[in-house]
Amino acid sequence: MVEVALALQAHQEFRAYLGRMGVSTAQMADRLHVKRRTLMDWHSGLYQTSEEPLAATILAYIRAHPPRVPRKPGTLYETANVRVLDDCIRRARRGEWCLVFGAPGTQKSFVFETRLAESFTPAGEAGIVYVYASAGMSSSALLKEIARGLGTLAQGHRHQIISNILYALSERPQPPALIVDEAHHLGGKIETLEILREIGDRGRIGMVVAGHDDLGEIFHDDARAPLEQWRSRFDRRVRLPGLKKDEIDLIARAELGDVSDAALHKLRHGCEVAHRSEKYLSVRTLLKIISQVREGRPRSERSSQAGTAWCATTRPTLTSTGGVIP
Repeated sequence: MVEVALALQAHQEFRAYLGRMGVSTAQMADRLHVKRRTLMDWHSGLYQTSEEPLAATILAYIRAHPPRVPRKPGTLYETANVRVLDDCIRRARRGEWCLVFGAPGTQKSFVFETRLAESFTPAGEAGIVYVYASAGMSSSALLKEIARGLGTLAQGHRHQIISNILYALSERPQPPALIVDEAHHLGGKIETLEILREIGDRGRIGMVVAGHDDLGEIFHDDARAPLEQWRSRFDRRVRLPGLKKDEIDLIARAELGDVSDAALHKLRHGCEVAHRSEKYLSVRTLLKIISQVREGRPRSERSSQAGTAWCATTRPTLTSTGGVIP
């Protein structure tokens, strides 16, 4: 019985490990220093001898080389934009679909990466599946990223990967939130968008679809007919603003300490960016200026919270946020 339990545990963890790490059975055989055919037979249930020695070797390797849990990218200040994005993630955890778009520099990606890092359980399971949709991403590449985020096998043809994803979702007591960032890159790829919609519908998973302002236009009510089913799925649509002036003041003081009113005025003016027909206050530009200011000071005067800070709030004080999204 002990041997059977050990073998079962090894098979479960091995499948999850392949998915999380994005490696093949053959690559794992090389890492374990066993013959590829031996590991393939074991993985396929065709192993003819006692599984205990190989199962123990596999589990020992996984313990010694665990999948990496992503780190927080920096300090995240609770802000109006952060609260909007957090609300969208909570809604997605409840099965809703949210469309989020805005000008560059509103730091959607930073918030998503922070919440992803916070969502991991001690067992290494994430409450968020985060996919960065690059410009050249194909439908197969998108599916593989989702599969890896779920810790399931990302190998085989498209239908196999979809089946793996749906099975992994069905095994979760609470489905994770699926976040597709930079989704405007998928605007001209109807097939890829339809596969993503299929995952959401069949997997009963909520999602946040985020990108810059082009994304709002792609899913506008007057947009092309093939996306009609997509538009009907969104429970919330929201456009993120830039920073507010008082938010800049709060962040600057949190990062740099005592800052004069004159310096704050210059800082506000310096992070004003033109975007299409409007101007907004950019978080990204603000951080660059803060970094330059900090580098120009003596080391003893620099803020102890060196690194990254992202923002937008209407509250009287700024606090670093933390914890798993409920």
